Amino acid sequence: MANSFTQIGDYFVSAIDGNDSNAGTADAPFKTITAAVSAVISAGDTIMKKIIVGTGVYNESIISSSTSYRFWFIGDGNAILDGSGLGTSYGFYNCYAAYIQNFTFRNYSNVSSGNTNASKPSLIMDCTIIGLSGAHGYNTTSYRSTYQNCTFIDYGGGGSGYYYTFTECMFYNSISIGSTLRYYCGTARCIWYSTTNGTYIAGSMRRSSGFDQSFFSPGATWRDYEYDSSTYYPVQHFTDGWKEQGSGLGTYSGTQKWRSTSFSMSMNDNLSGSNSLSSDLATFTADNAPYFNSSMLPYQKYQANMGPATSFGYNADSTNILHTDGGATWTNITESGAGFYISGSGDPQSGSITTTVLDLGTSLPIRRIGFNWRSTDPNTMALATHPSGALNHTPVKYQYELKYGNSTPISTDYKLFELGTQPKVDTNGTGSGQPGFDSGSLSPITARYLQFKLTLRNNISGSS
Repeated sequence: MANSFTQIGDYFVSAIDGNDSNAGTADAPFKTITAAVSAVISAGDTIMKKIIVGTGVYNESIISSSTSYRFWFIGDGNAILDGSGLGTSYGFYNCYAAYIQNFTFRNYSNVSSGNTNASKPSLIMDCTIIGLSGAHGYNTTSYRSTYQNCTFIDYGGGGSGYYYTFTECMFYNSISIGSTLRYYCGTARCIWYSTTNGTYIAGSMRRSSGFDQSFFSPGATWRDYEYDSSTYYPVQHFTDGWKEQGSGLGTYSGTQKWRSTSFSMSMNDNLSGSNSLSSDLATFTADNAPYFNSSMLPYQKYQANMGPATSFGYNADSTNILHTDGGATWTNITESGAGFYISGSGDPQSGSITTTVLDLGTSLPIRRIGFNWRSTDPNTMALATHPSGALNHTPVKYQYELKYGNSTPISTDYKLFELGTQPKVDTNGTGSGQPGFDSGSLSPITARYLQFKLTLRNNISGSS
């Protein structure tokens, strides 16, 4: 029975159906990332190793006993790093020059930390960082960390050390850098969005720091410590100064610094879920013409993930395809002020929501399907069509069913896809959320009409 990992690596991890007594292969993955790190160190190989981490919640801090080892951590699916209840305050420790890709961080103080100057990861990419205070917890005075194509939600911009670069990132109700001790930092091609009515702090930098080709919702302010250590100025103040005084003078040094565009934004951020979980799914609406028409946009890759989107919450409304008031069918599902719940008795339990047909108005490419949910035991209770077993295995995925077409009624059958990714089908018509799909022949789907079937269950770690 083939496994469902889509990435090639040296060691494999699955929180839901792995075991730390396994060999760490794709067919027999570890359960924790810590076990994979220990395997690398035990082997004594200092060449960079890829650790592939499957869908699930990883309640751990990943610690390297030496900065001599090199790691590339890759989330293959919905991989969530959660610091709840831990005695540590960081996601990674002493993982010098590591690459960290495609994870969600929550319930830590910092992304990383260490006990030496050479303890910082070098590249953090495609990650979502929710509610953290800062980046690195140790005062490193050398070595650069680059955050690329990351989303920061309710992020404090704190931490210690020099040399941080943020490129192609989104700061949602967040400060990029909040400490005046963060020297030689820069942001380029980033977006700041705040739900605050009025002014808000976008960043505070020191020594050769600035923002370039960046976008700000109205009210953004910035402090440059060398320019004025006590005052936050509108971002346009620095852009105007750069234009007027030239790129070689004082705080405006650097030919690519201080270019910005401030514009009115609107986003779909009133979504199902609560607090920062809703923000994780927030997307630009189509009416942001100054953004989509900006001459800087060709350099801005993040817009590909932040384009116009359709979204639904749990509100009782005739336009909500998830609610019975909007035509949905519920089986063993009830609602409350905080969302949808499984109803009924017995163990295991499951419930499903079959939506009414969603009309997109015209045939469109489907780029991503996301869903917010909370669980008191996330590696047992989750949104998934099938539990661990023949139809969902190694690593287990958060699945949903979708049928689609360009006419109604939709004549195709439901196919399985994975939440948080772009739905694709292979040449056999198999959905990309089903074990055994051909990952080498996948094609995106395009459709006008969509209908979903979502299953909530409390035995995702069980068997079919």
